[in-house]
Amino acid sequence: MLVPIAAAVAGMYFAGRNAPKTKFQKMKCLGPRTGAIYDVELVPKVGIVLVHAVDGTVGVFQQNDKGRFMWLRGNGSVDTAKGMRLDLEP
Repeated sequence: MLVPIAAAVAGMYFAGRNAPKTKFQKMKCLGPRTGAIYDVELVPKVGIVLVHAVDGTVGVFQQNDKGRFMWLRGNGSVDTAKGMRLDLEP
């Protein structure tokens, strides 16, 4: 009985060692201008936002000093990326 308990404790220790150090938040976002629904991952300490559209397009935005988001890069449909920029940039 002691061996399975020791194995479980060792497994928890080694699993926690590879956990990411930076916390991020996952949420859904409704685009105010396009009306599209995006899956958004926010990394608050870094100021990066990853926006995932339904068609697979991904956009990366960075938060500036004023709290606004600026486009860094994207991958996927050009039209969807333009919509993301309309929704998140001022």
